Amino acid sequence: MGKQTAAERMWGAALPVVRAALESLDKEFADITIEAGFNELYGREEQLDLKTRELCTITILTSLGKAEELNLHLLAAFNVGWTFEELREVMILSVIPAGWPASLDALRYLFKWCEDHSIPAAPGGGFREDYLTADWHQRGYDKGVQLFGAQDWERFVNDAALLGPDLADFVVTNLYGKLLTRTTLDDRTKELCLVAGFAALKSKECLRLHIIGALNSGANTDEVEEVLFQAGAYAGSDATSQAIAVYKEIAR
Repeated sequence: MGKQTAAERMWGAALPVVRAALESLDKEFADITIEAGFNELYGREEQLDLKTRELCTITILTSLGKAEELNLHLLAAFNVGWTFEELREVMILSVIPAGWPASLDALRYLFKWCEDHSIPAAPGGGFREDYLTADWHQRGYDKGVQLFGAQDWERFVNDAALLGPDLADFVVTNLYGKLLTRTTLDDRTKELCLVAGFAALKSKECLRLHIIGALNSGANTDEVEEVLFQAGAYAGSDATSQAIAVYKEIAR
């Protein structure tokens, strides 16, 4: 038996159903989607492993507000080894590129999808031990320095403060303190997913910051480049072009 294709690993016995559904729309488009989009692009595991790539796709779809498009990719995510807790986590972290409505829509879809497919989907646990007493602003600031370096992080915080010091405090305390210090996913995975989300949304300055964060967290240049290209497969070629422009500035 030959090596499984990426599509076979992602959808297993459901692949014929996936193919038939796409072919009902257009056979050539179905072939391009499965053979080029999934088997070729997703099969580039020397550049980016399939498991991480699939979680990046979940982040892209969440960030773009495409909750219903998560259907097939939730099946694929479970098939390649992600857990419910990890999928919930990346949807929560998608607040950072996409905001609360997109994150909440994806979370609701995840819970409903798991219910429909008889997959246990327990709510999150309680507060972290020191959640109610920690200095989250300091932790968020330290996390930013760790990920992005002091100079780039301070510039980001100062830019946020132009709209008011309270806004900068909100971002540092809540997004980078309370959220980005959670440990369900490692920093490399989180940062690659955030690169995917910001690239899909064409958010250049934040994309620049999180590319640096990904590289500082153990991702290599091949992995970052693959995520940037993949974002364009879901958000269009202009998203890829803008991501390339940002990446060129960093890669100099």
